[in-house]
Amino acid sequence: MKLYFNGCSFVWGDELEDREQESFPYILKEKFNCDIINDSRNAVSNQRILRTTLSRDLKDYFVIIGWSSIFRYEYFTDNWNPVIPGMRGFHTGAYLKYEWFIMNFINQVLVLQNYLKNNNIPYFFFLSFGENIDERNELQKFWNTSKTDIPMSKWIDGYDEWFSHIDSKKFPSLFDNDKIFRNYCFKNKLLMSEGIDGHPTKNCHKLWAEYLSEELNNII
Repeated sequence: MKLYFNGCSFVWGDELEDREQESFPYILKEKFNCDIINDSRNAVSNQRILRTTLSRDLKDYFVIIGWSSIFRYEYFTDNWNPVIPGMRGFHTGAYLKYEWFIMNFINQVLVLQNYLKNNNIPYFFFLSFGENIDERNELQKFWNTSKTDIPMSKWIDGYDEWFSHIDSKKFPSLFDNDKIFRNYCFKNKLLMSEGIDGHPTKNCHKLWAEYLSEELNNII
């Protein structure tokens, strides 16, 4: 078995002293004694995660995806350019309704889920952030006033049919906040780093590797 990882800074291992020893992808690499590909990068969008994953030949790989903020996106000029809510000149939430971001994310997940299933590639998805939004400006206000402790699948009424197409056993954190990377650490009394961005610590990555190891064994 070989492992493929993609995601944002939570998967990359930002703020760790030695990410190639302490981040959960490399802990799992050692645990399963296997080769890995880690396409994760800091501050990326789910568009980038989907695009780069589909560009890989994933035969013989087990795919693990840590989905990022649904409010991040990218655009193409001469290269692919990331956009993060709160960047100067971009105020994403002010122009598009939240329903658009939810539906866009569902589409991204279903495209990758169905691609992997159709090609018999085993996989596991998770959300990296508890609220899965960037804690900035209008977006943070939106979260604080109406979305506390609610799984994303219940954020907006009327989307049950769409979410029902997503395999909840392969993407449990979409339906259960306790299974989200950051929330799982908090539940087990582990805090994020004290850095400005508050990323998972070495102990968080170790704990998450143990959780993912159990999930992989259940699927394999």
